[in-house]
Amino acid sequence: MIGTLQLANRMAVATSGNYEQFMIIDDQRYTHIIDPLTGHPVKGMAGVTVISTSALEADALSTALFVAGLRHGSAILAQCPNTHALFVPDKQPIEIWIS
Repeated sequence: MIGTLQLANRMAVATSGNYEQFMIIDDQRYTHIIDPLTGHPVKGMAGVTVISTSALEADALSTALFVAGLRHGSAILAQCPNTHALFVPDKQPIEIWIS
């Protein structure tokens, strides 16, 4: 756990991450989240948490932003009013990026 949050009225939260559902093959760790453009497991993100006014939107965006990563995720997020995200890249030491 890296923190807690308190939601304002009528807000929803969803998280997508590679820290619970993954497999290791030949000492290589693979996440269960697949990049639809490549057909391969996503690399580079440990987790993305989204806070939005809609639980459906938060859930969809957490996975989309996980796939997009830090580089492209901010452009997607900019199109979603009243929505914020917390990005955790898959590296050590831990980094946290908050919109």
